[in-house]
Amino acid sequence: MRLFIAVSLPPLWKDRMDTATHYLKTHTEHCIPTPRGTFHLTLAFLGETDRLADVIQAMDQVHGAPFPLISSGIGQFPLKEGDLWWMGIESTPPLMDLQAKLADSLRGAGFEISDKPYQPHASLARQVQPKPDLDAAELERLLPPMSFEVRYMTLFRSDWDRGNLFYTPLHRTMLTEEN
Repeated sequence: MRLFIAVSLPPLWKDRMDTATHYLKTHTEHCIPTPRGTFHLTLAFLGETDRLADVIQAMDQVHGAPFPLISSGIGQFPLKEGDLWWMGIESTPPLMDLQAKLADSLRGAGFEISDKPYQPHASLARQVQPKPDLDAAELERLLPPMSFEVRYMTLFRSDWDRGNLFYTPLHRTMLTEEN
């Protein structure tokens, strides 16, 4: 099964991100918008694995207090088939610490986790080919700064069904101070 660990985003964030993806759909030659039900902040991507119990054990060894997650504008990763556009997330010390502890715990359990610097973001659309009338300032306006308190991280299974992507939560680890 294909697995990843993420922070689920609240309904207000999803509403605003959905509005932003609609704007992208109407101001691009081509894009593949992220479906509303799949908006999230990835902490660790595991890919294909059948080691579910090991993932859960690694997750449950990570401790940290709940913390505010803060959105921060938009950005793009340039790709040859079209850019990935995303909503940024502030790289606050508690977020970066949680992600680093999680990555270390997963590596300690024998998982291959990317060692590229972590850039927190939530994907809006892939393969974006903008029209000349796409206004980045308007897109920024549709995604004003938002904040909510992260209280847990979730292990998701990713599946395709009839051309649609679905994420199924498999396990949740609550954030608490170390015992």
